[in-house]
Amino acid sequence: MRLDHMGVVLAIGPAATARRQATEDDVPVIHLQVGASSLDRSPLFDDAAASSRGKADPDPVIDRLSRALDAAESSDREFGGLYADALRLAIVTRVLSGHDAQARRLEEPETVTAPRRPKSGLPKWRLKRVVSYIDENLSESVTLAGMAAAAGLSRMHFAAQFRVATGLRPHEFLLRRRVERAQAMMTETRDSLVEIALAVGFQTQAHFTTVFRRFVGDTPYQWRSANRAHH
Repeated sequence: MRLDHMGVVLAIGPAATARRQATEDDVPVIHLQVGASSLDRSPLFDDAAASSRGKADPDPVIDRLSRALDAAESSDREFGGLYADALRLAIVTRVLSGHDAQARRLEEPETVTAPRRPKSGLPKWRLKRVVSYIDENLSESVTLAGMAAAAGLSRMHFAAQFRVATGLRPHEFLLRRRVERAQAMMTETRDSLVEIALAVGFQTQAHFTTVFRRFVGDTPYQWRSANRAHH
C-alpha cells in the first residue's frame, strides 16, 4: 500500500506475506507484520513497535483485524482485494491512533493537586492583629488583602489558616463582626437603623437587613424591639 504523502510504502499482511512484499521504486518500505503482533523498520513507528513486541498489552482490535486480513487474502472472492486493502488501512489507522494517544499522554503535564488545607490555624497573635484591624476599619472597605497584610501573610496562606482558626471564611467573619457591632449600637444608642448600617460598613439598609437576618434570625427592627422590651 503506497502512502505517497508520507513517502513510504506499507507492506501489510500475515507474517510470511508481509515480508515478501517490496517496492520497485527507491522508497522506504515499512513492514507491518500482523498476526504475530510486531512492527519492523521505521522510526515513525518505533514507539508502537515497542508496544507490540510485548512491552504493552496486545490490542484485541488489531488481533481481530489481522485474522480478518488473513482470511481475506486467502479468499478468491470478487472484491477480496478491496476488502483486504480496507483491512490494511484499518490496521494502520489503529496503530497510528494508539501511537498518538501514547504521545499525548507523555506530553500532557502531570495533574497538579491543590495544596492541602493546613493542619494548624492562624497563630493567636496573628489572629489578634487581624481582628483589631477589622474592628478599627468596620466602617470602611475591609479587603482580604488588607486582612492578610495585617497578619503578615500572603492572601492564600492567610485565608486557609484563618478558616482553620475560626471555622469561618474571612468574609463571613467580617460580616459577623459587623452584625455584632450593630447589635451593640442598637442597644447602646438611639441611632437610626440606616445610621447604624452605614457605621458598621454596609452600603445600604437592605443589605444590612439581609445579612443581619441570616446571622441572627430576625430583622434589625425586630431584634431591636425585642431587646428594648427586655430592658
